[in-house]
Amino acid sequence: MEKKTIWGAIFLNSALTVALAIYTIVAIVLGFAKKPEERTVALALRVDDEYVFEEGDITFEGLGDIMEQVGDKYIAKNPGEFTCVVEKKEDYKITYNVTVYGYGHGTADHPYNITSVNHLFDLKQDEANVTIYDQLDKVYSLRADIDLEGMNWEPIGQLLGDYESQIVKNEDDTYTKIGLSTEERLKYMFTGEFIGNDHTINNLFIQVTADNFWNYAVPNFVVGSDKTTISVSEVYMYVGFFGYARDAKISGLKFNNAEIIVASELTSG
Repeated sequence: MEKKTIWGAIFLNSALTVALAIYTIVAIVLGFAKKPEERTVALALRVDDEYVFEEGDITFEGLGDIMEQVGDKYIAKNPGEFTCVVEKKEDYKITYNVTVYGYGHGTADHPYNITSVNHLFDLKQDEANVTIYDQLDKVYSLRADIDLEGMNWEPIGQLLGDYESQIVKNEDDTYTKIGLSTEERLKYMFTGEFIGNDHTINNLFIQVTADNFWNYAVPNFVVGSDKTTISVSEVYMYVGFFGYARDAKISGLKFNNAEIIVASELTSG
């Protein structure tokens, strides 16, 4: 009876030792094994942009002809969206959600490519949307026919500064007219190049009413002789697909079914 107890104790002790050893090994493996870092990246590119993805095993979903591999880099060729996953064993797993926009860089070699109404809005947006604001001096290339049906178009580029200037109210409640600098005026005008490539703007429609008059009109503010009043001496209106262009180049652009209406009470002379 005593021998069985001894042997039982030895067996139990051995089993516990083995179990402890296995537990220790598992704990070490789990403790020191590095879990790959996983992250998602939203990547926005323009046509002609180059990008180098992280090193690792790379797979694409929906790549098509959107980007082309040249050496270790990829060059954006066409607008579109695709997913790229890069894995490097225990280091990381990166999922890129890539969107390539059909813009370009605004140069003669790589103009901003316009293929949609939204691209046109980007060209003429104001400070409320800074996508491509302050780039009216760049080169744009129309790559498709555009349909403006259903919208009241506001021109690309306007004349500010020559006739509309900043009015400053002084501490003594008088006013001072301060003209905008040439640089400030130019940023509102279209001074770049617009290459139409014989494409057509369809259904251009502009209707100027009392409600939207100041979207098209440029007033000349005048400070009274006593410097306490402000009045408008003249109003200039520039209405069209382009509002005011200076030293610009516009070529190969066609229009179909264009209509411009200005309320009679807003015109004179």
